Amino acid sequence: MRRRQTITIIVTKDDIENGEGNDPLSCPVALALHRHDGLDDACAYHDTCEIWNGKGYVEIPMPKKASRFITRVDDGKAVKPFTFTLSFRDES
Repeated sequence: MRRRQTITIIVTKDDIENGEGNDPLSCPVALALHRHDGLDDACAYHDTCEIWNGKGYVEIPMPKKASRFITRVDDGKAVKPFTFTLSFRDES
């Protein structure tokens, strides 16, 4: 069944301090995705993120706000905690 889901992701100061730039599995956004209840596995790229839905990975467009944040982290620039939403169709 296909259903629309929207989830709110909160990138915290701890995510920023513990995250690593240029690593889609452990950048601050990926850490925030991993922490979100119900997401078993996730990775964050500049333009998309992938989350595991129990049957396979779902590719979701990354909001511009999150994409700019990832670019700043990868470039070694200062960033602050922020919140963003992901909207996608769950195929599970």
